[in-house]
Amino acid sequence: MNKILLVLYLTLMVCAISCSKEEGVGGDSGKQSFLDVSLSTINYAAEKDASLVEVSTDGDWQAACDADWITLSAKEGEESTAFIIGVSSNLKFAREAVVTITAGKKSKEIRITQSGVSVIEFEINGVDFKFLPVEADTSFWLDGMTYLATRTVYLDSYFISETEITNEQWRAVMGSLPYENENSFPKLPVVVNWNNITNEFLTNLNTLNDYTFRLPTENEWEVAAKGGLKSENTGYPGSIYIDEVAWYWDNAYGQRHNVATKIPNELGLYDMAGNVSEWCSDWYQEWTDDNLPPSESTNPTGPESGTEKVIRGGDFRANQFEYDRNNCSPSARDFLPPDIATEDFLYDGYYHYTGFRLVIPKN
Repeated sequence: MNKILLVLYLTLMVCAISCSKEEGVGGDSGKQSFLDVSLSTINYAAEKDASLVEVSTDGDWQAACDADWITLSAKEGEESTAFIIGVSSNLKFAREAVVTITAGKKSKEIRITQSGVSVIEFEINGVDFKFLPVEADTSFWLDGMTYLATRTVYLDSYFISETEITNEQWRAVMGSLPYENENSFPKLPVVVNWNNITNEFLTNLNTLNDYTFRLPTENEWEVAAKGGLKSENTGYPGSIYIDEVAWYWDNAYGQRHNVATKIPNELGLYDMAGNVSEWCSDWYQEWTDDNLPPSESTNPTGPESGTEKVIRGGDFRANQFEYDRNNCSPSARDFLPPDIATEDFLYDGYYHYTGFRLVIPKN
């Protein structure tokens, strides 16, 4: 029995020594026995900033991070040394990342958070532009009017222009207006076709600013119109009373009006109903009982091709009745060819006065 106990004892000792070496306790010099870092979380404001991090260990260490907005003054070191974690200015939404420190088989994480901005503002040739956030990163249930095409749509967060793009904003980017007789009406929403926006205005604007701009998808437009996560489920964007938020058939006297003269919706966006209808990036596809959009989708961009582009929101000739295609409901869909040429956009028996607003995407 004593021999059996001795064998068991020696076996346990061998296992214990082996495990100790695996953990780096009294083992090979390349195995660290401890690893500590001075910070486990760092919270930055939106401005450019940096922090000193001390690493304590008894061997070599490495630091790594995949986020391109984070810089490391050193990615490796020996024993107890320090390095600097820097962050660039954040011009969009709050963001997070992890810096991982490893030493042998041990590792520590430093969680980095940086707050974002609540508004994006800039000037081009002395003219102000303002974009407001649509906090998303979640799914929205959208109840399309046509054939009850209800669907659940996941959207990333984005910024969207506070107002429809105005004559003065167009002129600041392009140097002139599509219709020179409107030079004395700077705050009217510009009326322009889809091709001129994407091929000319966006091309110029994206060279004049550090942001990347595009037209909203129709789902981004609809979520913004309805107030996003702040929605109060009103019938019109920002109110149950159409006259409070929209220039339309009954109050517009057959003409466009200066932007931001009605009350905004829950997100602070003006004229999401009426005044001018608004271009979206999607090709139009009619929804029928046999041709419905997907019941669930992530950042959808619509069909790959088509002949007309989606327009949303109704214009100053719109009425408040759902049976009319040009109406002010945030769920109503309409369409126009992207290259339509005339100022009043007569198409398919309807007159349209169509402008646009822009999106700055999250990524």
